[in-house]
Formats: sequence, structure tokens, C-alpha cells
Amino acid sequence: MEEQFLNQMCYRLQPMLYRTGSSIVTQGELIRQMLFVMQGSLSTSMNGGGIVFRASDYWGEELPIWAFDPNPLCPLPRSPGNLCAFTEVEAFALMAEDLTEVVHESLNAGVGQHFNAGAGNPRRPEFQIKRVNISFCNKSNVCFKEV
Repeated sequence: MEEQFLNQMCYRLQPMLYRTGSSIVTQGELIRQMLFVMQGSLSTSMNGGGIVFRASDYWGEELPIWAFDPNPLCPLPRSPGNLCAFTEVEAFALMAEDLTEVVHESLNAGVGQHFNAGAGNPRRPEFQIKRVNISFCNKSNVCFKEV
């Protein structure tokens, strides 16, 4: 991913703490943030199973696809399951509005041209980050890069 795009996303990350057992998102609720797990474990429960997210994993993969949708009236995606803190969790949140702002700024500046087109739409990426390395660059900035 472009360094400028990642830096803009990092600038907007917000630190979050969740206690063990905390409910974060319920099934059917609008997904308003991506969560990048630093420590601890998040757990989803859906019909037919669930997923555990640990350090370097992220939750909310539907948001980047939504943010790149050229239709401004496209509603936020809904959570397919419940998300809760399996253990005490330290994470960074990227809010949906912040992500759309970064995406639109990047596309307008020509930065977003590096994304692969998805579903025949040149502005909609096949946005997948398998794992993320998140670290503090200095006292005020957070950086992350694809691993």
C-alpha cells in the first residue's frame, strides 16, 4: 500500500481498551470502525461458528470495501455476528468516517490507483490485509504496514 495512504490512516487511529467479556458490536449492527488488535483476543460468534482475532489481526474488513464504493448513498455494512473481547484487549480503531475521508483524499490525489479493481469497478479494491504490524513510531504517531 502507498506509504502516504497508510500514514493518513495512522494519523486517525484511536487507542481502545476493552475488558474481558465486553460486547463491542452485536449481530446486525452497523460496522462503524475497524479494529486493529495490539494485545488480547477478540471473538466473533455467528451462526455456524466464530473467529478469534489476536495481536496483529484486524476486524472490520467490510469497511474498506464500503469506503471505496463510489455510491455516496451506500449504507454502512452490518456486522454478520457478535464481537466481544475474549480477553482484555488493547486495539486501535479506525472510524468509518475517517477511513472514507482518507480514501477520498487519496483517490482525488491519484494515490489510490495502486489498488486492484474488484467486481469490474476500477474504484472498488480487492482490499485485503492478512496481518498488520502496528507499532509506535514516536510519542504521537502510530504506524502500521502490511506483513
